[in-house]
Amino acid sequence: MFYLFRLPVKLFDIVISLFIGALNIIGTLAKVISLAFRLYGNLLAGSILLGVLGVTIANITKSWLGVEFPIIVTLIFYLQSTLVAVIQAFAFSLLTSIFIKITLEEQREKRQKAEQQLKQHITQQLVHQIQNY
Repeated sequence: MFYLFRLPVKLFDIVISLFIGALNIIGTLAKVISLAFRLYGNLLAGSILLGVLGVTIANITKSWLGVEFPIIVTLIFYLQSTLVAVIQAFAFSLLTSIFIKITLEEQREKRQKAEQQLKQHITQQLVHQIQNY
């Protein structure tokens, strides 16, 4: 009688396992895509800010002094933007390495648990064979 319920339960187990596997893959890819978009946005924002400030300073100096003179201030902002880009690249590479470390630790723990269960199973089988011998 219990054999009738075995196939639907096994099928349900397979469907749930596939669903959870797909969610894990999507979660891992989401981290990578999120980091990429955040880094791109931060670096692009620095470039846009630099362009807007350069044009603004050029217009202000032209209206006040009669000559466009955005070089020095724009150079300062460019150096600041470069510094921010280096810091952003360092921060995102650090975040990426942390994500990789967490993933590797989880996989190592799962592997160690599976190895321990396998050793226990083998030990139980050997004990059972010795007792039956």
